[in-house]
Amino acid sequence: MRVFRLIAFGWLLGIALCDFASAQSLAGCRGINQTDGLKVVLDKLELKSDAGTTQILTSEYEFEFLLELRSRLKNLFPNTQTKPVLCANRAPNPDGSDFVPGLVKTLNNRDVLLEIWGTVKASKENGEQALKANIFMMIIPVRHHEGSSAQLDFHLLSYPKKNVQGDFETAIVKMVLGAEFDVYTSIAHGIKALKNDCYNDAKKYFSNARIQWEKALEKESLTNSAIDQDLVLAYIRNLEKKTITEAAADSNYSGDLMAIMDVLVERGP
Repeated sequence: MRVFRLIAFGWLLGIALCDFASAQSLAGCRGINQTDGLKVVLDKLELKSDAGTTQILTSEYEFEFLLELRSRLKNLFPNTQTKPVLCANRAPNPDGSDFVPGLVKTLNNRDVLLEIWGTVKASKENGEQALKANIFMMIIPVRHHEGSSAQLDFHLLSYPKKNVQGDFETAIVKMVLGAEFDVYTSIAHGIKALKNDCYNDAKKYFSNARIQWEKALEKESLTNSAIDQDLVLAYIRNLEKKTITEAAADSNYSGDLMAIMDVLVERGP
């Protein structure tokens, strides 16, 4: 009995330490706790140079970035009131390694859909300063529900790119809020809806994500050329199918997706 109690205590202590570590890592971002509803988190961009690491985003630029982000979210999801949150003191590792299960669970429970951060490297090219940026995105619901097996939770966007024009600060905003952003936030919304048994909403989000991705492929407007584009498309289609299958298996559901399931059954395998 004593051994069992020690094991149980160790288990509970491990959970408490994990939750404490997660809370500590978010201590510099009160907005995550204070903002209700679904949210997209914008962390700071760090400048990497020989002089050390400093923050490159000015307060004015952060404000403009948030306005653009808020406008984009409002246009994409007018019925969800998804909000942007600025975490100017938070800078995850470039490889996403600090998104451990405890932290991801905390972020997911606080309805974070997407977290965005990045690094900017200043160098000299032909006697002039050149800036190169890596912007990272973590789709929190994907990482949370798929864990270490997730393939499409962590994404990298790099600047400069041929299809991203304008001065550096404007170009970064355009790149972050490009086609990938639209698709990833739609996927995140869909997973949240599916986990809440809101099948119609989930199917709508996943279908929108698929359509947006197909359009981006057609227009060649994707910023991340390194990603397996066909894998993303297959992933979204599987989410659509999963939504229909789970809706059909839910005895409490009698919505429009049942008609789609009937058609699939008639077609056969």
